[in-house]
Amino acid sequence: MSDDATAAIDGGLDPAEALLAIEQIKQVRARYFQTLDEKDWPAWAALFTDRAVLDFRGEIQHQVRDPEQRAGLGDDAFLFNGGPAAAEAFESHLANCVTVHHGHDPQVKLTGADTATGLWAMWDCLDYGHELFQGYGHYRERYRRVDGRWLIEQLELTRVRTVWEPIEHRWSRP
Repeated sequence: MSDDATAAIDGGLDPAEALLAIEQIKQVRARYFQTLDEKDWPAWAALFTDRAVLDFRGEIQHQVRDPEQRAGLGDDAFLFNGGPAAAEAFESHLANCVTVHHGHDPQVKLTGADTATGLWAMWDCLDYGHELFQGYGHYRERYRRVDGRWLIEQLELTRVRTVWEPIEHRWSRP
């Protein structure tokens, strides 16, 4: 195996177990996007450990464009402890929004038999009815296997580019 492939399985597992663990982690990320876009909040919240930290603080500058409203938010706005807290906030924010999330080019590294890190390139599109938001960036994550199931323990979303566009009337929404 190449050094890069070996580095991905340094968690002390044999190669077959390591590859299975990495695939299971990829499936968690896929379910994250699916349940988020389908607005299945209980299933989305269940993808995180009980002590998960979800850091979306970088979203403040991209999602809250009114400077006065942004100034009124605390430093920990968009920082959530646990999947249920984040799901509650997202359910409210995305209630009238059609979303599409994609993750690409996963770099998953096992750091122990039950721990791993991941970096995912991402793109998302949020249709607010009158405006369309497109974002490009990365998810940086830590994972933990709990009772045989891989879960997200820490998540940070960073952006490299965002675009807001008005939606012309010729577009139709499902």
